[in-house]
Amino acid sequence: MNTINTDVCTLVGVRALLFDLDGTIVDTNEIIQRAILDTLEHFIGRAWSLSALIPHWGMRLRDQLHALCPELDLDAAVPYYRERYAIYHEMLLAEIPGTRAVLDALRQQGLRLGVVTSKKRLNARQTLQDVGFLEFFEVVVVEEDTTRHKPAPEPLLYALTCLDLAPDDVVYVGDNPDDILAARAAHMRAVAVSWGFRGREAMAAVQPDLIIYAPSDILAHLALS
Repeated sequence: MNTINTDVCTLVGVRALLFDLDGTIVDTNEIIQRAILDTLEHFIGRAWSLSALIPHWGMRLRDQLHALCPELDLDAAVPYYRERYAIYHEMLLAEIPGTRAVLDALRQQGLRLGVVTSKKRLNARQTLQDVGFLEFFEVVVVEEDTTRHKPAPEPLLYALTCLDLAPDDVVYVGDNPDDILAARAAHMRAVAVSWGFRGREAMAAVQPDLIIYAPSDILAHLALS
């Protein structure tokens, strides 16, 4: 069986990079984890383990909460989650170390940049604004922009339409297997980050073109003229 060395790969002909948001360029994992666990405990009345979140990580919020606890009243749980999220967001939000320098270097190389996330528009833009990243991105695709969501390709295809680029021109970078599956379905190259909640093994299992271990690694793998 042929295998791909996902640690060694040269990305040729790249004109734009699209990034997932949570866990990829901003460190929101603990924020989301705490808010979800608080919500489940508040409505269900018992503590939940962090490991219970792993199979459903990266889903849209309502889908994630329903998958974790089908009997949950989402109309009550989602606003409560957002209240808890806002508290932890204020306390804990940070960039993934080294990301700002990489975004700046990519922009200086003339590459176009975008974000494709399952977050709501207001929350996504607020997060990007709070870490000072909003200025880097030409397009920010959010939950409201498409009717289907990752791992379906529609959000990435919508970003391509906004940028007027072909799939071969673009690389998508994410921390969740659904990010890689969405990129594959959109016929674009996929880069997995190793620092996400799901970890390297889960990302390697979906066969990205490349796995990176620090944001700066992407620069070494880009073949820029």
